[in-house]
Amino acid sequence: DLTGGYWRRHARGAVRFADGMQALERLGVDVLVEIGPHPVLLGMGAECVADSQAARWLPSLRRGADDWEVCLRSLGELYVAGAELARALDSRLSSAGPAAGPVAVGLSFRAQDGDYCRTFVLERPQAVAGLACRQADGWRVTALGEATAVGGELRLASTALPPAILAEVDARLEGEPLDGAGERAARDAGWR
Repeated sequence: DLTGGYWRRHARGAVRFADGMQALERLGVDVLVEIGPHPVLLGMGAECVADSQAARWLPSLRRGADDWEVCLRSLGELYVAGAELARALDSRLSSAGPAAGPVAVGLSFRAQDGDYCRTFVLERPQAVAGLACRQADGWRVTALGEATAVGGELRLASTALPPAILAEVDARLEGEPLDGAGERAARDAGWR
């Protein structure tokens, strides 16, 4: 509700920029893009996190630089950042077991809307778990959260997926998850 009270609190309340940046770091967000005429907040954000070198800090524009050059360089960085996850979601079979690399693919299933979805864990400075669903133009991450540690006491169907990701899977799942043969067939058909 954009009431007068909202705007009063917004204008007079404390700015919790550092808290927001630290929350993004805990979630494993490692690509940040500042949309604006000059990257002021990127420098401030880098000072707020424990390991600024673990993230890509990308400007959309930079005063005194060619707009297209800056924008295209940042778009290239974004492509590289997303390419590894997309490549793993496109090709890796969870039924083949753990794979080398920073992306572990888990459950694969057909969603109620007909799209294929896959769970994943990104091993970064902080492990991040998520759910991505295949759409016409590629994979779209629909849920993301901090991965939970698996270990300690024995649990049935241990998973690094946090409860919010599991709830998203439950809400989207149509029928049974794919077995090894179903996963292979879906991959070979381009997840369409």
